[in-house]
Amino acid sequence: MSTPQNNTPRNTISYVCDYQWPIEVELKGKSLIVNVNHVGDIRRLNDALGTETPVQAYIYRDAYGSLETLDVDPDWGDIPIVLYLNRLGQFRTVAHKVEMLKGLNVTVIFTGEESRACVDAQILASLGIHSGIKLTPDSPLSDSVLDLITYNFYSQMPHADIEPFSTMSRHYKGENYVSPSLLDLENPARYLHVDAKHRLAFTRDDLLAGNVLDFTSDDATDTLIDDAAQIFSRRWQQWFVESHPCTFCPAFRVCKGFFHAPEKSTERCTEVMSELLEAIEFERKKCENHSKKPCQL
Repeated sequence: MSTPQNNTPRNTISYVCDYQWPIEVELKGKSLIVNVNHVGDIRRLNDALGTETPVQAYIYRDAYGSLETLDVDPDWGDIPIVLYLNRLGQFRTVAHKVEMLKGLNVTVIFTGEESRACVDAQILASLGIHSGIKLTPDSPLSDSVLDLITYNFYSQMPHADIEPFSTMSRHYKGENYVSPSLLDLENPARYLHVDAKHRLAFTRDDLLAGNVLDFTSDDATDTLIDDAAQIFSRRWQQWFVESHPCTFCPAFRVCKGFFHAPEKSTERCTEVMSELLEAIEFERKKCENHSKKPCQL
């Protein structure tokens, strides 16, 4: 289906930006995802942006901090927030903050040592708090990741979504390709990363490296965005042209070479991602068989 040609960026695109420049003025009216340096900026910026500039999420990262050291603001209310923290901390000292999180619109992603991160994510999910772990191309993919996948898809106990698995499952349709990079907001159909010079890229890494699109956020139109997105979306096909070893993996549909680091054992990522693909297919079939009301993921 052709896209209308006009000068207004499509409503489905959210601009991912850092709060280090006057975005409330220069990106006014656009849908945003905002990286903040301080959690104290969230309510202040949210008030400044108002309803005219919708924010899909505020993202805060602390590579060394825990929930113990974070100031949770009960007045965040329904503001969508994603917290990247190293660890949960001792539960007895954060139990009151966990209770506060239950009444807020907060997702907590753990970035620390893998086995600890998986345990922390499962604890919060079991308490009804959207949580997850940060996977990277050099993640060891230990048995703790397999256990978390099993818990997310097969547990009979009620629990909240666990990332990146839930997002991958939601976007996987059986014939398309997804990746853990979805959690890094790498989805050309939904996100454009923008910097203070208004330069655009479909990934944060490309933006930081200067691999930007040939138009800015000021010039963006539906047609320009769609054409660039289609080119970006086909980049993984080059792997097949080059007969890359990853393309022979049965789980390539849910990885797209995300774990292709040369020093990584391909046997391990094949095993783990194949388990994930099987779990996602299980979830899809469960939803298809749920005839009385749709499955909400």
